[in-house]
Formats: sequence, structure tokens, C-alpha cells
Amino acid sequence: MKLVVVNYYQANIHRGLETYVRELTSRLHHNLQTDVWSSNSARLPTSLFPRVLHRLFLTPTDLSILTFYLYQIPKLLQVRPDFIIITNCGWHLLFYRLLTFILDIKLILIGQSGPGWDDRFNLLLAPDVFICLSPHQQLWAKSVFHWPGTLLPIIPNGVDVKKFYRASPIMTKQSHPRVLCVAATIPSKNIFAVIHGVASHPHASLTLLGDGPLSGSIDVEGRSKLKSRYLRLTVPHEDIAPYYTASDIFILISDSSEAFGIAYLEALAAGLPIVATDDELRRFIVGDCGVFISSWSTPQEIAIALDQALKLPRGHRWQADLKKQLQNFSWDTISDKYMQLFHQLKHS
Repeated sequence: MKLVVVNYYQANIHRGLETYVRELTSRLHHNLQTDVWSSNSARLPTSLFPRVLHRLFLTPTDLSILTFYLYQIPKLLQVRPDFIIITNCGWHLLFYRLLTFILDIKLILIGQSGPGWDDRFNLLLAPDVFICLSPHQQLWAKSVFHWPGTLLPIIPNGVDVKKFYRASPIMTKQSHPRVLCVAATIPSKNIFAVIHGVASHPHASLTLLGDGPLSGSIDVEGRSKLKSRYLRLTVPHEDIAPYYTASDIFILISDSSEAFGIAYLEALAAGLPIVATDDELRRFIVGDCGVFISSWSTPQEIAIALDQALKLPRGHRWQADLKKQLQNFSWDTISDKYMQLFHQLKHS
């Protein structure tokens, strides 16, 4: 069996999506032929565009993605895989839905965008499979229009538990408690609120790992509010684990439109208490190992939540809760679920 995974950004960008593609394909290649197609010139947008351009998939980035996918069509006709996973949304999917139908290739789309416009578009195209990352997302997918022939299995993202648990902490001069946030610098991650919340704590420092269109303004705010207690870095994912184990607590209070959040799993694997957005998705991921607050919390409420998370019992009960929570998200478990899906599709 042959599998092709297409992600425009895979070669140059380091986010949760790229981690998903790399970790999944590295495990699946033992059982089937896998190939990853990506652009060598892909870059994240450096500025924000009007919502109407995003919804029509007409931003400069969307048009670059469309061009990239059109250039891959001859390759698709030559390779003719059994399955193709497409991770980017846009007008190219119209061409690929038609081609996969004609060539009898199973089209698999992943709910990495989160409930909203992009995944509605994905469901409208009637893929053979739409992977839901959580029970909440599956309920949402069933509530919007989707074709009866589209499978909606729940297969969450995963984490390499050993990599994060065993990592030696990186040396840093940041003051304790050390707060870690791993996120792209985009509006939906609510990083300004995190900065203000950490600034309301008398001693906490903030390490932000991520990049994006708001990096400049976020750096200005971070240095203004936190002075030397603020640090932002762009770190390749293979080097990120020591930053988790060097921290005391993890925080990410993204909007509820976020699809998943692999960084939560990485924090759990490193044994960190978590402050997360209070919604069904985050409670599904974090379980009993964190404190949940609104993404619109005040700086004082965020500071209180940080203290509450730091005071969570860390004994045998904590370790048992962590182990139980992470069992559902190990990449070995996730890759087995994908193999079961591929066998089901192959024989359907």
C-alpha cells in the first residue's frame, strides 16, 4: 500500500501540523510506502489579510498553495498512491477530489483547522475520510453538512512521551517560576493576554517559543511588561524538549476554534502542570492535569491560575493521572489506528 501526505509547509516550518506529519509518517513507513510532498519555498504569512480574502482562499499564501498543488498533479498521476492525506485547505481540493475519484485514490482530510470555515469546506468536498481530532470535533462535523459516504473517525494527534520525559533541561537564566508558552504568534493564540498575566505575577518569567506575523508587536509588549523576564525564541521541533523540562508550568489559552494543540501533549509528557482554555477540547487533552480558564481572562485571573496550577499535587496520584492521560495519545497508539483505517479503506 502507498500513502502520500501533502503539506505545503512541511520542509520549512515547525508547528503542530508539521510535527503531526513527521511523527506519523516516521511510524507508518514500516508498514506501507510513504512519501511526503512539500514546497521548499513555503513561508508563513508575515502580515494579516482581510477575513474575506481568507474565506475565499485568495490571500497571496493561498494562491501560492494553489500553484504548488497544481504542479503536483503530474506526480500524482505517475505515483497513483492508494491513499492521499492533504493537510492544506483551498481551491486545489476541488481538483484533487475529482482526480482521486477518477483514479480510485482514497482522499483523507484532517480536521487540523478546527471547527470553522476551512473544515466546513473540507466536509463539503465529500472526502472518503475526515479525521476528527476529538469527540467534540466529531459532534461538530456531524452537525454540519457532510456526505453519508464520508467516514468520521476520531484519531487525535499524538506525542513522543519518552522524548519529552527524558530530555535534559536547557540552561537558562529565567527566573522561577518559569512559564512556557509554545505557539505561533497569531491572534487566536492570545499571547498578549499571556504576557499581561505573567506580568501580574510578582516573580514569574515567560519563555515563548514560536514565530508568526505578530512577533514584532508581541516582542515589544513582552519587553515592556516583563523586561528581562521575557524571552522569545524560534526553535526547531527536534530541539524543543529541553525547554519544556527547564520550565515549571505551561500555558496556552488559544481561542476555542483551535483544532487541537500538540503543545499540550508535549507539556504533559514533560510532566508540567498546565493552564489551558476551558472548553471540551482542552479538557479532552489535558484531563485532570491542569487548570482551565477563559481565553478572555483578566491578567489577575491568569496570574491566579498560574499559582493554582503550580500548587497541584505532584505525588503518585499526579503521576498516575499523567500516565493515564498520555496512554491515549502515544504515537504508537495513533499510528495503529491509522493502519486499521487504511486496511478498512483498502478492503471497502
